[in-house]
Amino acid sequence: MCMVKYQVLDNELTPVVATVNGFSTPVWMQQRIKEVENFAQLQYSGCGHCSVSMILNLRGQKVTPWEEYQRCLELFGEQGVSKSGNKQYPFLSVTGMVKVFNSYGLEARCFGVLNGDRKSATEQIIKELKTGKLVAMISCPSEEFPNNPFSKGHHWVVLSGFDESGNIVVLNSSLNGDYSGCVLGINAVDTKTIEMALSKIANPTDKTWGELENLDSDGCGFVVIE
Repeated sequence: MCMVKYQVLDNELTPVVATVNGFSTPVWMQQRIKEVENFAQLQYSGCGHCSVSMILNLRGQKVTPWEEYQRCLELFGEQGVSKSGNKQYPFLSVTGMVKVFNSYGLEARCFGVLNGDRKSATEQIIKELKTGKLVAMISCPSEEFPNNPFSKGHHWVVLSGFDESGNIVVLNSSLNGDYSGCVLGINAVDTKTIEMALSKIANPTDKTWGELENLDSDGCGFVVIE
């Protein structure tokens, strides 16, 4: 299994540094990023930018959320990374995130979740984590799971591996997460929590939770990074 270790820091933006397979990343707090310099746009999609940046660091590329945000501007333009009503704009789709990872030279595959088949999707996620992959996942609350520990809305998190107890270590950029028994920025949860939190909303054209091929499509689910 891919073991995750972390060090607690006394830092406003990065309270924790997580280490996976010899590579480390700060765990940025998205709500605090908006107060930094001229990057107010990150308040609208900070979880996605933080999640991608954390994964890039865990793959040996020292990239901050601000630098990754500029890359997204290059790839999608201003409208692709800014707030757009209730629509999920290109960067925040699973397919859009694949494009971002590809631009940094990483191989990534995206999956959608539909018809409530979160169990199969979760089995896929655990299988990938056990082989050393990283997973960026969109979580959300639902009627059957109102107490999602990661956030109270649609929210990107990073599934980085396992702790010594076999729990899944989740790197979470949200100050709104439930860190009971954990430290700020780190959730350690069981498989059932992942299954219940995993977003099952997908574009109507995505008929299965299987791998998506259309990089222009919208959709929720998860991204597996090699």
